[in-house]
Amino acid sequence: GGCTIYQNVTLGRSDKDVAAYPKIGNGCVLYTGATILGGITLQPNTIVAAHAVVTKSNTRQGDVLIGMPARSKFDSDPRGIVSQASCD
Repeated sequence: GGCTIYQNVTLGRSDKDVAAYPKIGNGCVLYTGATILGGITLQPNTIVAAHAVVTKSNTRQGDVLIGMPARSKFDSDPRGIVSQASCD
């Protein structure tokens, strides 16, 4: 069990009036400078890239979240263009 959290990672609530904090699944890796905000859930074995900003729960175990705001690496086409469906 457990997870790996590197330097300068922020875990916190997204609204000062709502006490909702992130839940981090077993085996997750949060790389340097990542920010995870709000009452979201990271599924087991999720990787959060350095400096990614996560504000929505992910649905895949073993997902890789990248960018600001974070999105799944697997929702991009081979040229690195994010599909319209992942731009909620």
